[in-house]
Amino acid sequence: MLLRKHIHLKEEVSAAVCNYFSIDPKIFYSKNAKPEIAHPRFVAWDILKNHYGLSSVTIAQMYNERHHTGILRGIARVDKLKLNEDRDKIIAYLIT
Repeated sequence: MLLRKHIHLKEEVSAAVCNYFSIDPKIFYSKNAKPEIAHPRFVAWDILKNHYGLSSVTIAQMYNERHHTGILRGIARVDKLKLNEDRDKIIAYLIT
């Protein structure tokens, strides 16, 4: 069950990621798999899991993903795609 605080957190993180990568939120929330959309989505998932401690199941529910394994694969791609620096800048923005 999603809590109100989870929904607020999703909106806050997603807005910061969309702003950072200059993406329209409607496209960000779509099922678009193009790298310029999917990679920022992976960054948002990584922040929610590794910075805020949400489970992959909760994140999957928040983003209407079918399986939590898709979330885990996306998060693993953040390191492979060298998006760590972008993630860290977004986290710094969220903290301030």
